[in-house]
Amino acid sequence: MMTVDVYGRPDSLEEAFDLLQGEGNVAVIGGGAYLRLPQRHFDVLVDLSRLELDYIRETPETVEIGAYTTLRSLETSELLTREFDGLLPKSVSHVVGVQMRNIVTVGGTVGGRYGFSDLLTALVALGGMVHLYRRGEVPIDVYLEEPKGEKDIVEKIVLPKRPLQGSFGHVRLSEKDFAILNVAVVRDENGCRIAVGSRPAPAKLAREAMETLKGQPLTVELAEQAGRTAAGELRFGGNLSGSSAYRQALCKTLVRRGLMEVNQ
Repeated sequence: MMTVDVYGRPDSLEEAFDLLQGEGNVAVIGGGAYLRLPQRHFDVLVDLSRLELDYIRETPETVEIGAYTTLRSLETSELLTREFDGLLPKSVSHVVGVQMRNIVTVGGTVGGRYGFSDLLTALVALGGMVHLYRRGEVPIDVYLEEPKGEKDIVEKIVLPKRPLQGSFGHVRLSEKDFAILNVAVVRDENGCRIAVGSRPAPAKLAREAMETLKGQPLTVELAEQAGRTAAGELRFGGNLSGSSAYRQALCKTLVRRGLMEVNQ
């Protein structure tokens, strides 16, 4: 059960930011799906539903996704199916069920930095930027590694448009479970970006593995080497879904598969 003392529905981002600076346990609520999972008490919850942040829009150089946009909107967007090799719709289509995807928001997922998120892995691989109300734009891989504590509001995600090939791989105990491990690979003119998530920590770039690929033709042998490197450089934990050793073994396979998929 979730209990709340003060539930605020501001009419502007400035008002929302001011509410967020309150004392005690204060949080922004998106769809609220994940906030309700444990039993928790909040002194103040800030609801962004009045701020018109539910959008997916295109500029000449970027695609912008508002914080209140749901995972279902990502999944069904014609623009996102066309751009980024359809990587974002691919990454969210397995999240629990349609009802949940109609609730969970992009801003709630990014702001929560959830270790089980499929979306975060795709956003990290794409090189997305988190636009915070006060701080401005921060690379999402940097944002996810920062300690929680700064009271700011995720306003939108900004993704640079460019030609690319994208792959999203995952292993689940069943179709609608959270992933035991997920991997997103993006290949563009600058090389490959490899993001590994559900470790069960938030998505992280496999930078050493990416470095092994620079300036070389992508072969099966090189993809296998990159998989081993990624599995060796990243940390994996265990939970009821799988052990750290199992996740490490999955990483080798999913990275290799992802690289060969974007090489087709």
